[in-house]
Amino acid sequence: MNFIYSGFRRRAFNNTILRVIAGTALAVLTGGNALSQNYYFKHYNIENGLVQSQVRKIFEDSQKYLWLGTAGGVSRFDGTEFINYTKVDGLTGDLVNSFGEYRGKLLVQDEGGISAIGNGKAASMLSLPQGSVPKPRNLTIDKDGNIWFVSGSKLYALAGRKMTAISVTGKPDEKIRYLTRRKDGVLAVIVYRTGVFCRIGNTWVCKIPFTGTDRNIMFTKVLFDQINSSRTYLLSTSKLFQYEAGTLSICKNPILDTLKDILFSLAQDKTGNLWLGTEKGACYLRGNNSIRFTGENGFSNNAVNDIFIDDQENVWLGTNGDGFYKFQGLDLVSFNKIGSNPIKMVMSIGMDDSNRVWLGTEGQGVLIYHDGELKNFLLPSNSSLAQYVGSICHKKGQPLVLGTLAGLWMLDHGRFENIGKKYAFPELINTAIYDRYNTIWFVSDKGCYYLTKDGHAGLIENLNGDSQTIIEAGKDSMLVGNKQGLTLINHKSVDPSFRFKQLDSETVLSLTRYKSLIIGGTVSGGLFTIDLARKKFRRYTNLDGLRSNAIYSLLTDKNGVLWVGTGKGVDKVKIDPTNQNIKLVQDLNANPVTEFNQNSIFTLDDKVLLGSTNGLHIYSINQYPNIGQQKPQVNLESVRLYNQQNSPKSATDSAFWGKGIPPEIRYKYDEKHISIMFKGIFYPDPESVRYQYRLIGVDKQFCPLTRLNAVEYTSLSPGSYVFQVRAAASNGLFSGIRQIGIVVVPAFYQTTWFYAVLLVLFTIILLSGQWLINYRRERQRLLFEAVKQNEQVRVRRQTAEDLHDDIGNKLTRIVVLTDMLDRKATDQNKDVKSIIGQIRESAASLYSGAKDVLWALDPQSDDLHQILSRIKNFAIDLFSNTDVNVIFDDFDVFYSRSLPLEFSRNITMIFKELLNNILKHAHASQVILSAASDQNKLKLTLSDDGVGFTESSQKNGRGLANIKTRAGRINGDLRFHTSPGKGTTVILILELNAITDQQHEK
Repeated sequence: MNFIYSGFRRRAFNNTILRVIAGTALAVLTGGNALSQNYYFKHYNIENGLVQSQVRKIFEDSQKYLWLGTAGGVSRFDGTEFINYTKVDGLTGDLVNSFGEYRGKLLVQDEGGISAIGNGKAASMLSLPQGSVPKPRNLTIDKDGNIWFVSGSKLYALAGRKMTAISVTGKPDEKIRYLTRRKDGVLAVIVYRTGVFCRIGNTWVCKIPFTGTDRNIMFTKVLFDQINSSRTYLLSTSKLFQYEAGTLSICKNPILDTLKDILFSLAQDKTGNLWLGTEKGACYLRGNNSIRFTGENGFSNNAVNDIFIDDQENVWLGTNGDGFYKFQGLDLVSFNKIGSNPIKMVMSIGMDDSNRVWLGTEGQGVLIYHDGELKNFLLPSNSSLAQYVGSICHKKGQPLVLGTLAGLWMLDHGRFENIGKKYAFPELINTAIYDRYNTIWFVSDKGCYYLTKDGHAGLIENLNGDSQTIIEAGKDSMLVGNKQGLTLINHKSVDPSFRFKQLDSETVLSLTRYKSLIIGGTVSGGLFTIDLARKKFRRYTNLDGLRSNAIYSLLTDKNGVLWVGTGKGVDKVKIDPTNQNIKLVQDLNANPVTEFNQNSIFTLDDKVLLGSTNGLHIYSINQYPNIGQQKPQVNLESVRLYNQQNSPKSATDSAFWGKGIPPEIRYKYDEKHISIMFKGIFYPDPESVRYQYRLIGVDKQFCPLTRLNAVEYTSLSPGSYVFQVRAAASNGLFSGIRQIGIVVVPAFYQTTWFYAVLLVLFTIILLSGQWLINYRRERQRLLFEAVKQNEQVRVRRQTAEDLHDDIGNKLTRIVVLTDMLDRKATDQNKDVKSIIGQIRESAASLYSGAKDVLWALDPQSDDLHQILSRIKNFAIDLFSNTDVNVIFDDFDVFYSRSLPLEFSRNITMIFKELLNNILKHAHASQVILSAASDQNKLKLTLSDDGVGFTESSQKNGRGLANIKTRAGRINGDLRFHTSPGKGTTVILILELNAITDQQHEK
């Protein structure tokens, strides 16, 4: 943040009087071996939501939630939020000793017994009466799912709600000090004065016997080495022991050798290093590079009750009264003190030919960091402003140059000289650098200056505004960042054609080269890139993922990563020079929110040094390309169903928590909405977790990454769906997919059967409507037909009566007149007599035929019974004066049935023709007429025992043809069975249904 010096430095510091005795530079070095470095721990306490500050036990369940057992209840932690349970919420007590996981529930062991937490609720599993047994501890679930714990000095197994005391050695005086479970699931106990026993099968086997003076040691914990299976660690209140190859010995370590604290806890990380909790902080044991963590170097001075290594390899430390901490690793170390004196601000960093790192400070001169030591050095000046060092410039073989508020200083051959006074340079120096010709360039509030190696100095003319930073842009060209953007200097003259109007109103604080690009940082406009060859400009801000739009320092490390010191921490990015696209480099290193300073960045070996308003920060650059393989975990937190008119927090909620969420949720379409909450767990960087989800049946793909950890579906159509969610961490890896089935049960009017019923009803209605239309049409047709038939009957009856009366009268008159004429005629006139006879016969014949026609016209003749009676009477009359015997077989017993008009005439004429043929040609002695009928057919049979005939003999006759023609008119089936000498049988078959249909059609 050095840019504020131009208007601020003098006002702030002119009244500060720091009396310094002038002398040689090396004569005023102070503070030898005053290295004071801090390590990074993430701290959580009651202010963050922890239920109580005395963390006694830490446990991780199968869903990767951390459980913190305290002296005031239990806290569930997911990396960002806490859910707390106390005795008020159902625990048997508040003083929590240990945890276990049993059948999908978390077991909490406290001073009152054992409680189970599941589905968001706590309930007592084993409640101990007050004072009945000592407080239980060391709750452990073996590989077979059995529950064990220690109470007092006895070992117990829990079956249901019944406690059963278990003897390990078989001795009545045995005392159990500690119970744990090995990595392979085998139980192990420490038996005081006896040894460490493991439960192999159902037998307790002594693995580490205590002998000699070891029998008197009060061992409190046992730890089985995860790397070396033949090694076991035992902890007492004052020493750490190691058992290997049958020997129990005290662990040797530079820290342990001098440690006098009481020891409380022990753990081993994935690399095999040990962590030891003491009454004052913790110890990280890794050979000769072991570290003691206390309040003096970033941790806590409180006792460490428990140390836990989770599945993502994070180290958690629970303290007694100071909450709990997460170790952030050794990839970031900071220095904010010189001995007991705080470092106010590191404003610049550089290095000399002796590989000593120089740190320019605010009011404390410079600090020299070399060989792990930090020393303070004050410039030989009576002005306190000389101790405000804003820029350090060095090039191999060239003098070290310091830019201060008291001008430009140079260290040459062990002596510092204020060369600013020699050349009348301005006092306020913002940035100083060497170019390829070893010319010193520096910028200030007065402009840009240069000093050649042969002592020639000058000011760049026509350079307007306060200048903040400068870099070498090319041969004989420099690029200056100022309050008007950028200025290009060619051959020590301002190039007026060079301009990027995007920066006209920006203050450029920092510049660096990145491959073929120029990279710059501004006060509030973020980061920018310039391709000078193509004149292309790009800008990047916090909308592109940067921590802040204030960019103070820039540096490219050996891996091609650009380090960006901002107002809110450091960003690491990679830029593609071809398209100037930026990509943030994600890693798992600690990255505190710190305001970094201008010119205060430097690379040393595998480290990047950054100066901030809170001292010096040293980052490791070897770790960030390896972004780690730890994957986040995502859990379904809750599923809520609620009515449309109610909020999700109403009393009508149906909520399922944790493992209580069923694999499938069913709800009615018109009753409920569904809300799903989920949580991604990634303890290395919990704030970085993002989510993707989809609803199979609605979405084809996962949604874009989002911070939102809840989704609500309010208008799902009836059907089956699958909700899927996954989490992504800052290392780019995704968790596995968690899913839950959702079945929206349709309302009855949305079901398939309802639609089927609707279809059936619609079809019925449609058919009923059509039937009704047809019925009404048919009724109209039948009514019209009845009227027409009645009219026809009336006309037929009237016609028959009229014809009968008229023709009968006329024929009778002809007969009477013929008789009168016959009487008058003489017998001698035979011809006249013959003619008169013929007239009489013709009249009689005509009268007979007319009677048939009149009979057929009469509507009463349409009845089947009348037709059969007519045929019967005709047969009787025809054969009355012959020797032919006529037999009627049930021929006149049929029920009455109306037939169409042409049926009576054609049936009568068919049988009259057949009977006449029998009389004339058959020479039969017997004729049989029979009839048979059912509901669908009428069968009329005429048989004789005459001479028979062949159809070939009848081909020239018209009788047989007329009979067949008449049968065809009424759709009758006429069959002949005859042969010469064997008589003849004729069968007429009529389809009665067809007769009815024919009547309807007419």
